[in-house]
Amino acid sequence: MTKAGEVIALMTGFLGVCMAAIMTGIVASAFSNQVARKKAAFEAQIREIFADGVVTDEEKETLKRLQAHYRLTDVQVEAMLQRAQNKTAMKS
Repeated sequence: MTKAGEVIALMTGFLGVCMAAIMTGIVASAFSNQVARKKAAFEAQIREIFADGVVTDEEKETLKRLQAHYRLTDVQVEAMLQRAQNKTAMKS
């Protein structure tokens, strides 16, 4: 009812919203880092598979399993495969 009470309520509400925003940012950042790690691990596996220049059926199955495990789309996998093939071609 008093002006001081209104100011305290306003500041408390504002700080509460700020804390929620900070926590949301932290969680989003951690999620983004995990996704980047999964993609990096998958790309490392692709580079390892292309190292010898031959992709066996077993290696294809491994990539399919990892794709499902990391929840990567076919478009993402195709882009990664293209990059790996380009790097392999440039080394040759």
